[in-house]
Amino acid sequence: MNGGRGAAPDAAWGTVRFGAPPPGRAGGAALLASVSWCSAAGDGLLVVRLAARPPGFDGHPPKGARDDVHLWADPDTRDGARVAAYADVLVTRERLRRTAARRGAARLLACHPGCLVAVVPVGGVDGGTGYAVAARDGTLALLSAPAPAPTTLPPHAVASLAHAWLVWGGAPGALRLTGGAAVRRAVPRRSG
Repeated sequence: MNGGRGAAPDAAWGTVRFGAPPPGRAGGAALLASVSWCSAAGDGLLVVRLAARPPGFDGHPPKGARDDVHLWADPDTRDGARVAAYADVLVTRERLRRTAARRGAARLLACHPGCLVAVVPVGGVDGGTGYAVAARDGTLALLSAPAPAPTTLPPHAVASLAHAWLVWGGAPGALRLTGGAAVRRAVPRRSG
């Protein structure tokens, strides 16, 4: 596990499951998503509220549909660089200014032809925070950071959501994050 509270592994298997919020609950969210990850370093789980749904998604996956399972990696780290060529999702942790983040996300995709989505966190003196998302189809989107919530969504969770969103047929710019809550976060594995 890298760093302190909320740090994610350099690479992990991620799983996203969409579902409708219970009636009258979830603060008006159109959709809930669970984002979990599993790596040699540890596991984690976040539940995220979304303000939109992918096209054709009625809250219940079509019969036979599976959760979106993918490999994500941070190519700027030693362990992430080892698997970046195989990753479906690439994500970096360093916050960049908006324009640099968009260029960085596009560059990640250009350097890794097997990747579907790349995410770079945005932050800096040019205002605001959020996430630059580049998709294999050439689209670029800037997702706004959710309003203050119990937890800040880590870039790898946003990247996993963006991948699942695209797999379900949603456009990157239509993904709307409204907040998240950690259910279980970065639980280290015990050795021995």
